[in-house]
Amino acid sequence: MVDLIFFKKLVKEKVMIYKKWIGIDVSKDKLDISLFDGVSHNIFQIQNDRKSISKYFIKLKSKSDYHVTMEATGVYHRILFATLVTLEFDCSVVNPYRIKKFSEMKMIRAKTDSVDARIIAEYGYEQKPSLSKLPSNCQMEIITIFNAVESYQKLVSSMKCQLLALQACESSVTIVLKSYRKTIKDYLKIIERLENRIEEIILENYEEVYNRLLDIPGVGPKNASLILGYFGKFEDFDSTKQVVSFVGLNPHPKISGTSVRGRSNISKKGNPLFRKMLYLGALTAKQYNPDCRQLYERLLAKGMSKVKAQIAVSHKLLRQIFAIVKYDRVWVSCYRKSV
Repeated sequence: MVDLIFFKKLVKEKVMIYKKWIGIDVSKDKLDISLFDGVSHNIFQIQNDRKSISKYFIKLKSKSDYHVTMEATGVYHRILFATLVTLEFDCSVVNPYRIKKFSEMKMIRAKTDSVDARIIAEYGYEQKPSLSKLPSNCQMEIITIFNAVESYQKLVSSMKCQLLALQACESSVTIVLKSYRKTIKDYLKIIERLENRIEEIILENYEEVYNRLLDIPGVGPKNASLILGYFGKFEDFDSTKQVVSFVGLNPHPKISGTSVRGRSNISKKGNPLFRKMLYLGALTAKQYNPDCRQLYERLLAKGMSKVKAQIAVSHKLLRQIFAIVKYDRVWVSCYRKSV
């Protein structure tokens, strides 16, 4: 499922001097909160509901003195994040992987909710993560529907595999086979309705830019919808490098001294679904998008593997997408040669 962390918007850094850092460990029913002043922690626990969150944080004076850090937990942190943004607190929603590595660096062995809250507060204090911003309502709806579609597609794939296995058995029970077929058919209808709803939202809010995206060979309706739900119009990104890094397509070399020459790869720190869709889009782009085709053929001629050349095409495709959406351009084949 697509984690909300990969839909946060990076806000330009504010020149702020915080006096306290709040780390929050989020679970379904409760929040463990650590107030950290750089020396000592104060630990509290409240319920994970809007009323309890508002009641606790309204008591804190001078909101600008606090920086709140929390992990992305899929859905459980959304109420907390939305409430704190409404209360005008500076918040950062961070990838749990970063907190895990930070904890390992600190050599923390205990694993409890209160300990996690302390670690998250210290992470905010030492690493100063970028502030996060809630996506727009239409973006959130697109994202939520994509999550549902992805879940249903996984269920359909799983049930199709089970159906094939049952059909191969001589003793297959007819009523079971019929139930599987009916369920698959029902799920496919649900997926179709959800995808139609995504198209409605896109046409209501992003029709013009959506149509310009579809002009790019390698970008289809699903890709274009996910791009707009994921990034909007790239309002919070200043360069392609930021987007590439955010998605996780930036190079990740492994070289140290004269002896370590590890296999280089991409960082994969961003949303895997978005990278997968870009990669699949690049399969078309390397054939029908002249700029991408030239890049692909040039890299193969230099001896690069097909997989790495394909990733480079994904990178190129993302750069084209960014330029067209961010700067209100139209796609032109071999753009540099035509200007």
